[in-house]
Amino acid sequence: MCNYSISLQQLKEFQKNYLKNQNFDLENRLKEMSLQDFSLDDDIIKENKFEFNLELPECKIYSQNFSRRCWLFSCLNLIKNGIAEKLNCNPLNFQISANYLTFYDMLEKSNHAYQVVVDSKYNFCKNGLINESKNRFLAEFLKEPIRETGRIEYARELIKKYGIVPEEIMPETYNSSNSEEFVKLFSQKVRKDLFLLIEAKNTKKDLYVIKNKMLYENYSILSKVLGAPPRI
Repeated sequence: MCNYSISLQQLKEFQKNYLKNQNFDLENRLKEMSLQDFSLDDDIIKENKFEFNLELPECKIYSQNFSRRCWLFSCLNLIKNGIAEKLNCNPLNFQISANYLTFYDMLEKSNHAYQVVVDSKYNFCKNGLINESKNRFLAEFLKEPIRETGRIEYARELIKKYGIVPEEIMPETYNSSNSEEFVKLFSQKVRKDLFLLIEAKNTKKDLYVIKNKMLYENYSILSKVLGAPPRI
C-alpha cells in the first residue's frame, strides 16, 4: 500500500533546496509589507496609466436598491446598450425588467431546492433532521435553501430560458427593491416544504405530485408579491 504522507526525507530536501536559493533581502522586505505592495512593478504601472479612451454611450442607470441582485444588474448593464441599438431605441429611454427575471430566479431556486431532496440518496431521519457530520451540505442547505445572491452566469441562463421584457411590462415592486424580508419569508416557506418532501419520501409518496403543488404555491406567492409575469 502506498504511503502518500509527507516524509522527513522530503522535508530535508525541501529545506536544503530552499536554503540554497534563499534571498534574504527579498524575504526581509516581504515580512514588512503586504503581498500586493511587494508584487507591484512600477514600470508596468507607468506604462499603463489609469486613463480611459473608450466612452460608453449614455444610457439609463440601473439601481438594485436594497436588494442583493448585483449579479443580475451587472448582466443587464452588459447587454442593454446592444439590445437598444438592435431595436433602434434610445438607450436613455430603454430599460430591461429586472423584476421579471427576479420572479423566475426565485421560482427556479425553489425548484432546485426541492430537487435536491428528491434526488438525494441520503437516508433522512423521520423528523427530517440531518447529522451534520455525515452530510454537512444538506444540513447547511436546509437552514437557508433560498438566497438572493447569484452569479452573472446564472443571469445568462435565466435569460436564455425566459427571455427578457421591457421595464414597463413588469416594473419593480416594493418587495423586489426592498427584498430582505420577503426573501427570508420565502426561504422559510421553501424550508417547510423541504421537510414535507422528506416526510413524503420516507413514506414512499409521489414526490413529483407534491413538488408540483409546492411550485404552484410559489408561483402564486411570487405573482402576488412581485407581480404576475406576462403570459407565455
